[in-house]
Amino acid sequence: MWLRHNPLHYFLLAGSLLSSSCQAVFSDEAFHTDFQVQLFGTALDPSSTFFHQAAAGKTGSLLYTLSNRLVIGAINPKDGAQVWRQRLGEGTVSESEELSKSAWLRKSKDGRIVSVFDKAIALWDAATGRAVWEYSASVTVADVITLEAENLLVVALKGGEVKAIKLASGEIAWETLVGEGRDVASNFNLVGDRLFLTLSEPAATALKTVVISPATGAQLETFIDGVFGQSDNHVSTPQMLPITAFRDSDQLKLNTLGTKQTKSLGVDSTVHDYRLHSVTQDTLFIEYWAKSPDSATSWADFYTIKDGVVTKKTSLPYENAISVFSLSDSGSGIFATRVNRAEIRIYDAESENQVKAFELPKLLPAEPLHVVAEVVKRKDGAIAVRAAVTLADGNMVLVRNDQIVWTRQEALASAVAAEFVDVHEVEDTLEKTLHAEETSNLVTAYIKRVTRHIEELKYLPGWIAGFQESILGIFGPATPTDTAITKDPFGYRKFVVLVTRFGWVTAIDTANRGEVVWTINLGKTEILEKDIKGIFHFGKGVVLVVLTSGDIYKIDAITGKGLKRTAIQILPSASVMTVESPTSDDRWIIAIPARESVKGWFWPDEKEEELTKALSKATLSRKCEGSTGICGYTAKPIIGGRLILTPTWSFRLPQNQKVVSISTRPAHDPIASIGKVLGDRSVMYKYVNPHLALLIASAPSSSSIYLYLLDTVSGAILHTSIQTDADTTRPIVATIAENWYVYSYYSNSDARGTQLVVTDFYASATKNDPARLLQQNISSYDQPRSTSPYGISQAFVFPHPITSLATTTTRQGITTRAVLLSVPKLGSLLAINKRTLEPRRPVGREPTAEEKEEGLFKYEPYLGVDHGRASLSHIRDLVGVEKIITTPSLLESTSIVVGWGIDIFGTRTNPSEAFDVLGRGFNKLALIGSVLAVGVGTLFLRPMVRKKQIGQRWAQ
Repeated sequence: MWLRHNPLHYFLLAGSLLSSSCQAVFSDEAFHTDFQVQLFGTALDPSSTFFHQAAAGKTGSLLYTLSNRLVIGAINPKDGAQVWRQRLGEGTVSESEELSKSAWLRKSKDGRIVSVFDKAIALWDAATGRAVWEYSASVTVADVITLEAENLLVVALKGGEVKAIKLASGEIAWETLVGEGRDVASNFNLVGDRLFLTLSEPAATALKTVVISPATGAQLETFIDGVFGQSDNHVSTPQMLPITAFRDSDQLKLNTLGTKQTKSLGVDSTVHDYRLHSVTQDTLFIEYWAKSPDSATSWADFYTIKDGVVTKKTSLPYENAISVFSLSDSGSGIFATRVNRAEIRIYDAESENQVKAFELPKLLPAEPLHVVAEVVKRKDGAIAVRAAVTLADGNMVLVRNDQIVWTRQEALASAVAAEFVDVHEVEDTLEKTLHAEETSNLVTAYIKRVTRHIEELKYLPGWIAGFQESILGIFGPATPTDTAITKDPFGYRKFVVLVTRFGWVTAIDTANRGEVVWTINLGKTEILEKDIKGIFHFGKGVVLVVLTSGDIYKIDAITGKGLKRTAIQILPSASVMTVESPTSDDRWIIAIPARESVKGWFWPDEKEEELTKALSKATLSRKCEGSTGICGYTAKPIIGGRLILTPTWSFRLPQNQKVVSISTRPAHDPIASIGKVLGDRSVMYKYVNPHLALLIASAPSSSSIYLYLLDTVSGAILHTSIQTDADTTRPIVATIAENWYVYSYYSNSDARGTQLVVTDFYASATKNDPARLLQQNISSYDQPRSTSPYGISQAFVFPHPITSLATTTTRQGITTRAVLLSVPKLGSLLAINKRTLEPRRPVGREPTAEEKEEGLFKYEPYLGVDHGRASLSHIRDLVGVEKIITTPSLLESTSIVVGWGIDIFGTRTNPSEAFDVLGRGFNKLALIGSVLAVGVGTLFLRPMVRKKQIGQRWAQ
């Protein structure tokens, strides 16, 4: 609260007038304080990433891709901007990557592209991304091929069905059944006017190929050719080639379709992958990658196909590094493009020579995974190339000749963990420093203060630059600040540190529209959700990444510098948490194994006495062995980084129930008021307990979900709830804060749909009764297990599925809370004020005068979506935002919110409006002009007033 005549407040007011960082904090001023990082995900492979004309007859082309997150779309090659995108399927990073094995993207005629995902086929307008038509098959699609002459899309299904779909209308032109449904379709090849469909069977020892008429669907011939083993796997083959390919452990087998000619290519045991390319019917290009204990090697071979005979033409040289290849035909020749981290080389397929090399200005940040390239030979003989390169870190870069034109941070779409980091932990550091100065003698305190002032001089350059921008911001929109580390008086600037499934850690800046600040490689090729225990803010700008393997990475979150890597012997099922010292800045990582009678671990393995003090009044909890409930322990550290665990309590679920989720109160969850003042001036005292855990369990056999509110210190069951007719296969999410929790689930009852349930807890059902709340030295150990808080619940019907719930948080907890909902079907991030989710709203009647004074209004079961007020993302279309994290700013009114999944969206929200900062619409220029006018007027009138006063004295 502002106090009168405090000079500090006048200084803060003046700073708010000049600072451009507080211009837009109101919800109706979108696109000023929020940001969206629009992502596709990492491109799957070259067959589903290509340059293609966006419209028939136009020379320009766009870059089309299908990602590991099942998103298709178009990218502008000039600047890397998104043109359009569509999502084919949903799921977590692990789930979508598994589903992506049955998805691909293909070119079509007249500015169209075809997508396939599982049983779904769709034709898209390549320029706008609008669906021309969609078709859903009865079984999984095996392959598709476009027949431009017949204007058909032919589809092969796994069960042996073949259907031809008219490209113009999506109607079925013809269909046929191959092999009476006993054979499994593999892939299509178009040779002349004959369509070859290769079939495979689990027990087959011969290759079966059926020739189909493209016009009628008639089965013309059936060939049983080649000799293949049961362990052979089909290799994706370009559809224009008259061959099909299979592989086993040491051979790549190329069979000429319709003949018994099979060419077997010996493959060294070190070769871990290869890929086939072609741009004409008589050219085959194979690239190889081999890994040995010493190094990685890559090379490629050119083959010609004539009269069904495959003949090796030439080889591109071996290279002791990972390089990837692309084959292109620009009309002036066939060229092979070879890309490694340092350069791009162009080879002519006809002359077998390197015709051009482009050295990149700097190394690519990671090894290339695959590339699609276009090579042009100009009239003067000059060679130009543009190449879209997908890197091992999950990102995509476009290189034009020797320049990196743009980079898309697509790895962020595959993040598996995220955490906020304060760029300046000003409040805690300053408080501790001032306390140290107060407790020191005069000389020591003076030296510490001078040292602190000298240390703060590093912010002077940034302050000077920011001051100039602030002054310019008075006369118009301020220019965006750079990424220099400058003081942030309002705490708006946070780094969000994300761990991606490609083994990299990336930080983005919330105050700079989500720009990447730094990236660091953990040396892991893959980190999925199951592989990470968490990412923990360890104070002083340090984060720890803890993996299930026991690896711990200590990273400076400000600079991205890897500070330390260590390992502890934890099990994948262990629970990991942080513990802070009550008397110092020390923190530790605690790992509690899931198995009984096993010692735990702590890191860093030092200052055991301090850790003993921190653990002396704490009870640690984790999932019990077998994930059958929650168990509580006391812990005692010993030398060597080990913990002696003593069981104190356990809560076990019945056999027919399984744990869905466990939610606890946020680490920063202040409660400004321990009571709620009612309209009649009485008080309902909140049930305040920092050790609450909400366990949600499901029983699929009875279509029920069970909720248990536990005290994690004593193990007492404080509250239970049951919801029947629940769909346990759909997401069940929850959030808990202060003295309440909210959860959502899908109900199959008469009120079918998503239900949002809120429960508030109070110390007593009686007004003005604090129960044991005001007692001194209150402890969860002393609380009788029969004592339970008084809970009030209410349910609301929500029109859309909810994938994540969170709550806003502020520094002091004075601001009204808002419940945050991620609603992927709306493409929005919503905020519902906690007052709307008040379970005490009167049911079936209008509120009384006292209830109106309290802010209550009539209960309505249907909770509609007010997009104008509730949508934090406004008109933005968020794709795949499934998780939400929040952190407070230095302003009590403002909470920082970031939603992540595929897209990343960040904003500031003010649940109680921006009561402590000036809005963007405030006219600073008018205020300063008024002050100057008053000053000028005062100077002008001062002589007149003085003359008048002198005259009055003479008159006396």
